[in-house]
Amino acid sequence: MTGYDKRKQRKRDQILSAAEELFKKQGFKKTTIDDVANRAGVSKVTVYNHFTDKRGLIEASVREMMQSKIEGYREILVSDRPWQERLNEIVLDKFRTVRDYSGEILGTLYYEMPDLMDEIKNLKLKLENEVTYSFLDEGRKLGFVPMDISNEAVAIFLACIARGLESNDDVLMRLSAQPKLAEELISIITYGMIQRP
Repeated sequence: MTGYDKRKQRKRDQILSAAEELFKKQGFKKTTIDDVANRAGVSKVTVYNHFTDKRGLIEASVREMMQSKIEGYREILVSDRPWQERLNEIVLDKFRTVRDYSGEILGTLYYEMPDLMDEIKNLKLKLENEVTYSFLDEGRKLGFVPMDISNEAVAIFLACIARGLESNDDVLMRLSAQPKLAEELISIITYGMIQRP
């Protein structure tokens, strides 16, 4: 990579970092290209040189964030830390992500950017096939995941929980304000409500 390419990449990263910060704080709709340029310390023209319009900036920001999250989850899942600690960290991070974007990220993806949503689903499927199912199998061997519950059932269950949280801002606010409540919910997700004999 030439010096010019490195500088260009640094500017792009600066813009994406500023955009992600503002999208979290103000949401996609309220954030303007002027806001992003000011936060990144670049001109509006520079933003447009890297991203053709606001939609392109949102797509690039979401794509980068999701790829980073998925790679982060991969690192957590394959680490040698205790199994339950790894699970808790991922669930808590998912809560935080949904809370930070107040569900707007999903509405935008589902209704305005279906191609990007498909791309993210494919990344998640790849993660499931490469790492998540091995993680669940490890949980079975350790006695955390019952032997008679399939990976598919666990994946559906977790997807239902995530969608329920994503669509309920009140619950997300309560979970972020009450860490103990978030821990209790993680415990229910991990162990269920009814103790097995």
